[in-house]
Amino acid sequence: MRTETIRTYIKAIYSLEKKYKNVRGIELAEYLNISRATVCNTLKKLEEMKYIEFCEDRSVFLTSKGNDEAREAIKRCDYLSDKLIALGVKLKTALDDAHKIECCISNETYRALKKHFSKLT
Repeated sequence: MRTETIRTYIKAIYSLEKKYKNVRGIELAEYLNISRATVCNTLKKLEEMKYIEFCEDRSVFLTSKGNDEAREAIKRCDYLSDKLIALGVKLKTALDDAHKIECCISNETYRALKKHFSKLT
């Protein structure tokens, strides 16, 4: 499974867990604007990878591994969107692009960007 897909799902689950007591596939499908069948298949894979667990009522929650990954991905998105905004990118575009960038770059590239920007401040 692609890193982008993993991060998109776990960030969505993380956000939805703040809003709902139990996150079900239907809420996730609506949040991500994708089919319930696709969500169901992806959740099974995320469970196999130990990012989520299913409850008896078929709702899902992030494992500690999933929570750690979600928090790190959100931290990276926040950092990247801040830098894009500082460069003059409009807020909505910066947020959308930061998500896309965060999902696609390696840890090495992320660290290099942070190092570069830290030299500028």
